[in-house]
Amino acid sequence: MSGPKMVKLPAGEHWLCTCGKSKAGPLCDGAHKGSDKSPRQVILKQAEEVAICQCGRTGNPPRCDGSHKK
Repeated sequence: MSGPKMVKLPAGEHWLCTCGKSKAGPLCDGAHKGSDKSPRQVILKQAEEVAICQCGRTGNPPRCDGSHKK
């Protein structure tokens, strides 16, 4: 999938999957352990619906900026 995934996240710290193996995607479930990948930390000051980039080309990680359409 190359388009964003809309996720409602509460305020606070979140860890996003970067390895593509998480069964809880786009949130990290620890499936990256033993690989060279590590999750990306996101801290939200307030609850927010976030368009999470899934193509890896965004210039504003982890948010989608439409790069998957180019």
